[in-house]
Amino acid sequence: MEAVAAHGYRIAISGTAADELFTGYYDHHLAYLYEVRADAARHAGAKAEWAANIGPFVRNPLLQDPDAFIRNPAMARAHLPGRGGVRAVPDSRLARAVRRTASG
Repeated sequence: MEAVAAHGYRIAISGTAADELFTGYYDHHLAYLYEVRADAARHAGAKAEWAANIGPFVRNPLLQDPDAFIRNPAMARAHLPGRGGVRAVPDSRLARAVRRTASG
């Protein structure tokens, strides 16, 4: 950061934060699908958009199912340790992966 500041820049954006490394915000799309599940038309449209524009790019097998959070609502927060997440679904593959990553 000192090298960036030495060149007169006040803000540096690299895009290599943990969100991009672990889920790339794809979990946010699944959370949205979960939130609109009661509105059939809205959910169907969002799911179609997901299938066309998001799903093809998801490499994390735990996030490839657009209905994952609907089938297992606790999974929606499983990746957020300290907010009841990892402990909320202690036996899920996602929770175990997060614990392994967090422990080094």
